[in-house]
Amino acid sequence: MKKILIVDDLDFNRTFLTKKLCYQEGELILEPVTAGNIHQAIDIIQTIKPNIVVTDINLPDGNGFQLAQLSKKIIPTLPIIYITAYSLTPFLETIKQWGIAQDSIFTKPYNLEAMRTAISFFTDIDME
Repeated sequence: MKKILIVDDLDFNRTFLTKKLCYQEGELILEPVTAGNIHQAIDIIQTIKPNIVVTDINLPDGNGFQLAQLSKKIIPTLPIIYITAYSLTPFLETIKQWGIAQDSIFTKPYNLEAMRTAISFFTDIDME
């Protein structure tokens, strides 16, 4: 089964995203692994090798873009989806500079259908 790493410093958000993204009609479709910060996430990426990462942009020990940079050194093709409850304005230059697609960035309230579509695209899992 393919694995998804969900990185968020808030326990509630990790639980919510796990329930909404990893199950379909009560059936597990993606194996969830969670982390609360960049350090934990990198350890998981090195050992578990997830198929996709969903990360909060604002983390206690950095940001999701820094996590992406570090994770791409381990798994260069690892897809990253970014989430945030805040404005993207402070990050627009980074988003443009790194060529991050707008359809891989989600702000609250999350469009879960669009997020599931993005995950489906990156993992080849039918999430309809």
